[in-house]
Amino acid sequence: MDTDRGDVLVPILSDEQLTAVVGAVTSRGITLSSITTELPSLDEVFLSLTGHRASAPQDTTPADDRQEVTV
Repeated sequence: MDTDRGDVLVPILSDEQLTAVVGAVTSRGITLSSITTELPSLDEVFLSLTGHRASAPQDTTPADDRQEVTV
């Protein structure tokens, strides 16, 4: 929730949920100025399927085998 801008982020999984959220908000007398929907990113999908975030690729080169290269 961004109280300065009045933005609220609500994860929606179906059209029915979107309808329910809009109904709940408007029934309380709140006027919506816009609604934006987005598809989940690959990271969000991975998190929802596995329960943990995807990690960045790890450098598997042992520290003592690394060499400094001047370009």
